[in-house]
Amino acid sequence: MFKKIGLLALLLSMNAYAQTSFAPIVKQVMPAVVNISTAMQAQTQTDDVEDSLIFDTSGHTSLGSGFIADEDGYVLTNRHVIEKSKEIKVTTFDGETYVADLIGEDEVTDIALLKIEPAQPLSPAVLGDSDALEVGDWVLAVGNPFGLSNSVTTGIVSAKSRNIGETPFDDYIQTDAQINEGNSGGPMFDMQGEVVGLNTLIFSKKSNSVGLGFAIPSNQIKRVYQELKKNGNITHAALALDLKETVLQGGQKALIITGLKDENWALKNDLRVGDIITSYNDTPVVSEQAFKVFISGLKPETELTFKVFRDGEETELLIETTPLDRKVVKTEQGMGRAD
Repeated sequence: MFKKIGLLALLLSMNAYAQTSFAPIVKQVMPAVVNISTAMQAQTQTDDVEDSLIFDTSGHTSLGSGFIADEDGYVLTNRHVIEKSKEIKVTTFDGETYVADLIGEDEVTDIALLKIEPAQPLSPAVLGDSDALEVGDWVLAVGNPFGLSNSVTTGIVSAKSRNIGETPFDDYIQTDAQINEGNSGGPMFDMQGEVVGLNTLIFSKKSNSVGLGFAIPSNQIKRVYQELKKNGNITHAALALDLKETVLQGGQKALIITGLKDENWALKNDLRVGDIITSYNDTPVVSEQAFKVFISGLKPETELTFKVFRDGEETELLIETTPLDRKVVKTEQGMGRAD
């Protein structure tokens, strides 16, 4: 009897929550969302399984989305939205259209920063904490699908830290919120109305949503935004090493150094082939992908503490990162976007 009552109460509670309106959040966040149009060379869509979310309307104009990051007119979007564009126009929630300047772009994270000159201060979005998201949390996607401006869809976080082979540094939030072509560069909001992701890719064979969307986490966006705003460019860190995942006794995950890409750098940092990295800055190794994502989010010449097994003994090393070779992003990139 208790089980039946408990189940009924749970179902009623879930139904009540499902019927809760998202209107208050939408009203809060909508003024921060913008539509982006770019004059660019004709591009051809393919039937690849990974499609970018740009909407090609005429062969010369592509439509995407973005959001206001600063009341003075800084706008964040995807790099591929504005790539190869001759002119970039941003339309705000009140219908005003501005010609935008490209402040900077980052091919590693696929993020671009634009600047418009509004007559009045704008309503910026707040970059939230994507690490606080949990699988199953509600999210809102707002953007410009198929040129239909200010469209809102809802869904949940389906997975986190998703690696889909797009770049060596994939760390996407996966969602089942319906996003389509034109949503690219648009914000993903949590239930506090804060941006937790930048909608970037869908998994599709016919350029329409099948409930598999991917967004760049806001915590990855934050450093890129600040660096682009300050310098117009950003440099990512790397380690000049070849690595391979392994599992030690007791199930502990680790990374074996299998090769040295720069022997002088390795000598300076006392790293050798055969060393087994078990933690970095007191963070246990989870996977090679998570390790790469963490390193790429740092600045070059950042110091890290590694715990390493060498000749059966654990030692602690102080490591200094090196600048990322951007050729790595291109040569190791997975299936290309169908822009």
